[in-house]
Amino acid sequence: MPVERLNLSPGKPALTAVNYSTRKPQRVTITVPYRVYAALLQESDYQGRSLSNLASVWLEQQTLKTRQAI
Repeated sequence: MPVERLNLSPGKPALTAVNYSTRKPQRVTITVPYRVYAALLQESDYQGRSLSNLASVWLEQQTLKTRQAI
């Protein structure tokens, strides 16, 4: 079974399927237009969750969809 590798900065070890699942969650910073921010904030309030949790769930769902399509 082939092991998937993620490209990282030079000098950092590649993440493999073996050690990827044992790593802790990582922070990501993005910049979005104000209208996107306002829409995300409104949706997170509607769902009763934090903005960061909503973004995390959406990113995880998109990643799973993308992997299924490959």
